Amino acid sequence: MKSNNRPPRDDFDHALPPQSSPNTLQIDETGLEGRYANLTRVIAGPEEVVIDFGLLVPNQQNPQQQNAKLSDRVVLNYYNAKRLAMTLNATIARFEQTFGPLELDAGKRQIGGGHPETH
Repeated sequence: MKSNNRPPRDDFDHALPPQSSPNTLQIDETGLEGRYANLTRVIAGPEEVVIDFGLLVPNQQNPQQQNAKLSDRVVLNYYNAKRLAMTLNATIARFEQTFGPLELDAGKRQIGGGHPETH
């Protein structure tokens, strides 16, 4: 029996077969729904991270007042939250390498730039 000398990454790693074994993951996307969100709220608990998603809609009558409607909630343990953060960071880095830096201040964005939200 071959020994695996690498230390486990976390508790989830114990359930995975050794890396030399072929792994396949079949994902069932039946009934999967997509939803747009331009607002997130993150709540950190002692064992989980809660991420709420919603839609921020401008208030036409009172521009000083913004209205938000939360629509979805995802609860992750900290291991999966860290994996998600790493994946999002890598995805954004690849995007910025291709299209340039993302300006988070909407007032500083150039109209007609290469970013999806400016088209």
